[in-house]
Amino acid sequence: LIERIEHHVAFDWSGEQAVFVTVILSRDRRDGAALKSLANDLRLDLLRFVHTEDIGLHSYLNFVSPN
Repeated sequence: LIERIEHHVAFDWSGEQAVFVTVILSRDRRDGAALKSLANDLRLDLLRFVHTEDIGLHSYLNFVSPN
């Protein structure tokens, strides 16, 4: 379901540094409920693993699906 995960550090809309995580989904799409569950699990796992708030960064998680 996930093809790859990319990230970069940049300034967000407020001018603060932030980490932007982009999850590129594979073409093998699942239903909306499975995708919502995956997104929630991934968000929680990333927050547990990468403590961005502890180092002063906001974090943004974005899912991209190929056309």
